[in-house]
Amino acid sequence: MKSEDNYVNVFFESNGKLKTKLIRNSLKNIEKEFEEHLVRSQRSYLVNIQSIQYIDTSGQKTVLAYPHDLQVPVSPKYKENFVQLDK
Repeated sequence: MKSEDNYVNVFFESNGKLKTKLIRNSLKNIEKEFEEHLVRSQRSYLVNIQSIQYIDTSGQKTVLAYPHDLQVPVSPKYKENFVQLDK
């Protein structure tokens, strides 16, 4: 999920294809409602940790890789959220 002002762009898989849906809500509200399933990777991103294929830490930046070549950046502030997953 990516925040876009007062909207959230939700990325999901349907029939084997990557789809998006823009919903009117704040990332903060969604984070509260689904805190057991979603984790922040940046100020404007919430991610489903169960769908991560791998965590790329080979460069200077940490990136979460998802199906369909979707990559989500991880800021240094939220990197600790993913340290245990990378092991």
